[in-house]
Amino acid sequence: MYSTLSILLFLLPCEARIGFITSLTHYPTYQPIVDLVNSPDIIWMQHDTTLSNKTNVACEMLAEGVNVVVHQGSSDDTDIFSSLFGTEHNIPVISVAGTSSQLHNSVNELVTMSPSDKYQAQAVLDILHYYKWNEVSVLISNDKYGVSFILDLQESLIKQDKTIHQTHLKQVLVYNTFTEEVEVSTQLMALKTSLARVIVYFGSSTHARTILRKANNMGLMGEEFVWILSDAIVGNAYSLSHNGTYMSYYEGLLGIQPRLDRNWRYQKFRDGFAVKFSGTPLTEFMMMSYDTLSLATSSLTGLSGLPEQDLDCTKTERWTGGDAIMNILKRTVHIGVTGEYSFTDQGTVKEPAYDIVNFVGKEFIPVGHWDEKNNLKMNAPVRFFKSTFTAPNGEANTLNGVHLRFSMIPGAMPYTSVPRDGCKDFTSPKCYTGLSVELVEMLAARLKFTYHFVVPEDGMYGSKNAEGEWNGMILDIIKNRTDMIITAISSNTIRKEAIEFSYPLLEGGLAAFVRSNREERDHFFFLRPFDTSVWIGILIACVVVGTVIYFLSALSPYGVTGAKRFARNKCSCEPCRANPVDPKPACMVAAMDKKKPRLNFMHSLWLISAALVGIPGPCAPTSVGGRVVLFTWRFFILILVKIYVANMSAFLTLSYQRSDITTPTDLLKQDKYRWGILGSGVTDILLQSSFDPDMNTIGTEAEKLTSYGEGVRKMNDGYFVFIGEFVELEYLTLEECNIMKVGDVFQSFDLAWGLPKDCPYKGLVDQFLLDVRENGVFGELLGKYYNQKTGDSKCKGGSALTMSMGTLGGLFFTIPIGICVALACVFIEYFYVGARDSGKEVGCCGVVGERLRLQLVGRRQGEFIEDKDTDV
Repeated sequence: MYSTLSILLFLLPCEARIGFITSLTHYPTYQPIVDLVNSPDIIWMQHDTTLSNKTNVACEMLAEGVNVVVHQGSSDDTDIFSSLFGTEHNIPVISVAGTSSQLHNSVNELVTMSPSDKYQAQAVLDILHYYKWNEVSVLISNDKYGVSFILDLQESLIKQDKTIHQTHLKQVLVYNTFTEEVEVSTQLMALKTSLARVIVYFGSSTHARTILRKANNMGLMGEEFVWILSDAIVGNAYSLSHNGTYMSYYEGLLGIQPRLDRNWRYQKFRDGFAVKFSGTPLTEFMMMSYDTLSLATSSLTGLSGLPEQDLDCTKTERWTGGDAIMNILKRTVHIGVTGEYSFTDQGTVKEPAYDIVNFVGKEFIPVGHWDEKNNLKMNAPVRFFKSTFTAPNGEANTLNGVHLRFSMIPGAMPYTSVPRDGCKDFTSPKCYTGLSVELVEMLAARLKFTYHFVVPEDGMYGSKNAEGEWNGMILDIIKNRTDMIITAISSNTIRKEAIEFSYPLLEGGLAAFVRSNREERDHFFFLRPFDTSVWIGILIACVVVGTVIYFLSALSPYGVTGAKRFARNKCSCEPCRANPVDPKPACMVAAMDKKKPRLNFMHSLWLISAALVGIPGPCAPTSVGGRVVLFTWRFFILILVKIYVANMSAFLTLSYQRSDITTPTDLLKQDKYRWGILGSGVTDILLQSSFDPDMNTIGTEAEKLTSYGEGVRKMNDGYFVFIGEFVELEYLTLEECNIMKVGDVFQSFDLAWGLPKDCPYKGLVDQFLLDVRENGVFGELLGKYYNQKTGDSKCKGGSALTMSMGTLGGLFFTIPIGICVALACVFIEYFYVGARDSGKEVGCCGVVGERLRLQLVGRRQGEFIEDKDTDV
């Protein structure tokens, strides 16, 4: 097959010569391609990485009289040879793999078989959009190939349709490709610490195997990661192998390569190559090189009378036959084993298209395609790392393998404690306790990182001096000596210029504390257990329940009042009509008078009100409904009294500290008290920057202290007000019975952890803090350390909480529930009596209706008038 094809393809004019240039670094060798061509008119030369050698190869080619040059190599080498041959001597150059979008800017005598990188950049961006990956990191070589791509990618990012999806360029890392031993440790570490998860690797295939091996060793090719390789690597995939063996961690790589038409010609060529060159690998670029040589040959075949090429590289002179060859190349439609090729007037390939490939087993297989007209089309499942078919979300979910340095201030409770007794390694987390220490332990377990603590050399939180220099923990963050501040610090505008802040731990502010000079107690303490709304609710409930019991007794056929009312209204004898309260009537009223005293409205109110203090009423309802309501009321009172008594015991122990200073601004109106703040801290900054001139004066005239402990000692000495961060001061003074807060908290701000600018794991930290606050873990931890502080305090008193209607609302709901049950009982009584008294002439419903009429309306004839003073 090949000998016949070679003779037919490469029957050149006797004076025509084709140069074929490859690099010595290329593996596998292109010798099989040269053998397949089998033409004495094909002059194959190889070059090394030096410019002098490349120039020598060009000179030798010129001396051989070549008329067109086929080059298989990088964009940098294509640029060099197109300049040496095309620009200087007008000899056309056909590049197999040169893709830089800058190649055609300065050279007219160049034809490129592969699409420009501006299309490859758009294809990469479409992949990012397809999987909705928000951030991408790019690792590029420092040659024309890599630099051109990143410029094209940045241009595509600017033009991207933000209504569909927006991807951000996280970082660009450049490595030196012009060395035998590539050094990328720094770049890979930057990828690791930045938590990059989607990485585009755009470089030559020369160093690809080494770079991917080092990336895997650093844990950058796990389940969360995505690597997209450029066409230079995919097109020469054999360079990734070691003696034909591919690493298992390649499984899941994505890549892009110029689209190949895998038709019968393609497959027949591969099969024939495998037979003729058994054991020799065949790459996509080798097949494209074969097609390029075929294109050059077919272009020269139709030419005759080409002028002789006798140029000398020592002279800059142009060959006159170059234009004719270029014109034919641009008009040629060539059908090769890898597809159909045609070119624009600029020498670029028409209809640029790519295959999106996925490394599975031992090769890259197509899973989609991209072209300028239809954009990206994925037509097969993609296998990502760890053999999963679920696309990663492109964001870091853990910090696995990362070691962090946490800055903290020992003794800044409740966040970080002083080192434990006997602790020797002050960087060890085991030496400390505290709210932030426990939160960091939980965070490390969740994100799978290791860590140690760092104490700032000056022991300061972090502030800026007059010269604009920072100190303390913030300086350590700026100088990259630490990775995060875990002693909660206040968030303000000045600090945000230097660092970022996490999601707030809690809300803080400034507060003034002073030693009290007298103690007071509340004379109306007995009203404090319940809020005003609760007391009003109790009074309303008394009236409602009393009224309900009265009406139930009046309506129920088994209540005394209701039974007598029914008897009088039903009685038709003269004595009843004449004197309804006659003790000895001649009808059924006489029997009813022998029952217990009737429950009138005043009796009902007294029965309910007296139950509040445990006094029984004058009489109780006899109906089932009335008794249900009374039971519900007494149950309500039982629970209410228990709550009242329990809360009252706490109020009995409370005393109230009082001071002559009631607000911080009172300090400016007296000369008895001195005051102080922590020097070079947030308190000083906030007071000086306040819009309130009084606060400016307080900050200016305050004594500058070195620690919170010094401030507490001065307060205990008397007549000294300490102004500082509320949370920390409140915690420090929990055991100080006679120290009180002056006025309200002012100058509010958030307390949070500090992080470096553009911190890659800020989102993970924020999500963690949001979760622990929402699920109550943070509140439990904070309460734990407050309780530990006050557990053995000599001034510990009862914990008093005024109960509001919002707290006791559920208890009040028992009353309407009991009333509803009582009404149901009355209905049952009526239907029971109706069923009992019904007969042949009057049914149950008729009896019930008659009873209700007599109870509610009375007699139809001889209107019966009640004595309202006695008959209710």
